[in-house]
Amino acid sequence: MLRNLVSNLRGAKLVAPQTATHLQPRQRFGSVIDLAVFKHIPYNHSIRVLSDLSSDHYPVILEINLNTSLIKNPEQISTNWNNFKFALNKKPLPTTDLNSNENIELAISELNQNFSEAFVEASKPKFKNVPKILSPEIKSKIHQRNRLRKFWQRSRCPSIYSEFRTLSREIAKDIKSHSQAQWEKHTLRLYRPRTTLFGGNPPYYAEVIADSLQEQFEPNHVADREEFDQRKHEEVANFLATPHVQEIEPTTPTEVLTYVQRIKPKKSPGLDQITNRMIKNLPLKFLLFITLLIKQLFKNNYFPDSWKTAVVIPVLKPDKNPELAQNYRPISLLSCLSKVYEFVFLQRLNQHCAAANFIIPQQCGFRPKCSTVHQLLRVTELIHSGFAKHDATGILFLDIAKAFDKIWHDGLLIKLIRLDFPAPLIKSIHSFLSHRSFRVRVDRILSSPRPIRSGLPQGSLSSPLLFTLYVNDIPQTDSSHLAMFADDTAVISQNKRFSVVISNLQHYISLLELWLNDWKIKVNAWKSACLMFTRRSQLPVGLTPVTIFGQPVPWVKVARYLGLFLDAKLTFADHIEQTRKKKALAVHAMLKRLISRRSKLAIRHKVLLYKSIIRPVMYYGSQIFGSTGMCHLKKLHTLTNSFLRQLVNAPWFVRNEVIYRDLKIKPFLPHIKDLSKRFFDKLPSVPNELISNQPAYDPAVPSSQKRPRALLEHEFINFPQAKRLRA
Repeated sequence: MLRNLVSNLRGAKLVAPQTATHLQPRQRFGSVIDLAVFKHIPYNHSIRVLSDLSSDHYPVILEINLNTSLIKNPEQISTNWNNFKFALNKKPLPTTDLNSNENIELAISELNQNFSEAFVEASKPKFKNVPKILSPEIKSKIHQRNRLRKFWQRSRCPSIYSEFRTLSREIAKDIKSHSQAQWEKHTLRLYRPRTTLFGGNPPYYAEVIADSLQEQFEPNHVADREEFDQRKHEEVANFLATPHVQEIEPTTPTEVLTYVQRIKPKKSPGLDQITNRMIKNLPLKFLLFITLLIKQLFKNNYFPDSWKTAVVIPVLKPDKNPELAQNYRPISLLSCLSKVYEFVFLQRLNQHCAAANFIIPQQCGFRPKCSTVHQLLRVTELIHSGFAKHDATGILFLDIAKAFDKIWHDGLLIKLIRLDFPAPLIKSIHSFLSHRSFRVRVDRILSSPRPIRSGLPQGSLSSPLLFTLYVNDIPQTDSSHLAMFADDTAVISQNKRFSVVISNLQHYISLLELWLNDWKIKVNAWKSACLMFTRRSQLPVGLTPVTIFGQPVPWVKVARYLGLFLDAKLTFADHIEQTRKKKALAVHAMLKRLISRRSKLAIRHKVLLYKSIIRPVMYYGSQIFGSTGMCHLKKLHTLTNSFLRQLVNAPWFVRNEVIYRDLKIKPFLPHIKDLSKRFFDKLPSVPNELISNQPAYDPAVPSSQKRPRALLEHEFINFPQAKRLRA
């Protein structure tokens, strides 16, 4: 009863010791009679029983830690941004001399204080009217029902009892209708209330997850490499201690303003709570001061310590146990002000990379005009070329363990030195990576600061490019092809004999193992996979396993690479089935309350949800799998019809053609053809010769009929049944 009472109180929870607090002679285990009810108390606490006394009722000590760190929730206020500018204009600029790093930290602290004070002056609390649970009419009926029950209990009159039962049924029906109406209003607002991430104690869980992440941000240990590591560390230390005469090209107010105008205002802030919207509304004098600050940071090769602490939000991975800390994916929030500096710094890095042109073309990740679909096109074209030559194509899909979180800092700096980066850039990157920390946030509770000794900051503008440079010297051989998108790596080998393909893959792995050891990168052999693509009617069985560090890599019939499921004959049947069952239907189930037939949401809003959430899941990679058999494509075509009929609550006699015409939506097959046409039209402009220089397409060659570009040669009949016609 008490538990039910507490569960009905918003924000309340029951706290009790784990052992008995009262013992009785006739009871074996005793009972817990000392309880506490917490409501809106966000502090860490502990409760324990003292069994030292002779009494049968033990004393209980409840301790509350008032030093628990809290973070303010910015969603509870409304801000007048004109008043914010006015209030900030009245405040003076920091007068601290920026010559030393200590003074720079003081100036940043003063800036943050000015921004926060102006924000408070221009803001007011945002109160929300909490809707009443029951309407006055229902409450009146309940009051009348209670009176009838009292009269019947006194008189036992059958007519009063009958009236009481009738009114009770009416109340139950009204409450059900009222609850449904409240839910419809809720969905019309498209508002999702914030919920507690954990049902237990947020401060405790924040520390537990912080402990788990701290182990994750430690560099990989490689046995018998201590002397090698020490030499690299000394090489980096000597380079950093050597004076240099070069300087980073200074920034301008125009460059800073360019970034400020393009930032998204709704991004979450970091630990300092300075938001992008604040930065977009800064007066000109503060933007000029930030420009001056960045110039001095370039001159000192310094990244401020106040910008090095990340706030980590743990998000549960799909289908994982919420009780295990390692099942949460860390989402890092960095200082928005630091990203202004990072943007300017990144331009200098990109200028040097573009001038030297040393990023390998096999890497498509974080490259301009390159996406996962471009790399998938290259991989599938290699497989189709093997089919045309009657060659088998073996692909090893590597799974790199914690790729971004395990980057060895000294190793990264060594590689930048070898790539002849300017010394000021390398020293600034060293300052950027050193002495970083993070704090886990659960609800509004922050864990204690934890050090980060390896890895690149998640959410940082510079991290993608730095990771690309770190893996840029990965081994390459003449007997294999390499396909990379960030850390997603595929090694491809082709030959008419399976044994030669396996031998080529194993030869590449022998070189890769040396490289992995040198740069402290680990590969999960059991999560990696090998797949043999062949046109033979009988798929190969009993293939010799490829081994990584003595661990065998399993041969599979279907492998997932960059979101696409690839099967041995490249029919994409498994991908379409996975998309239909586990992706599109799962997303649809999440939105069912909003887009179902009974939903009161406007049709235009339902269509918007379909176009922005459901359709991208179904159509991803259609430029690659669009030329597969119609028996597979019809599954997605039919599923699209079903979704749209539900959106508009169409009766059985309404034709699909009418629905598509009224909603101004193209059917599945013509739409994926349009996507492919735009994709292949832009392909020659991609600044990567391995992507733009694909083999010539000849529709007269039978082996070309299943290549991705073949979709452009097709015409479709969509109604009443989907059919494909070759032009």
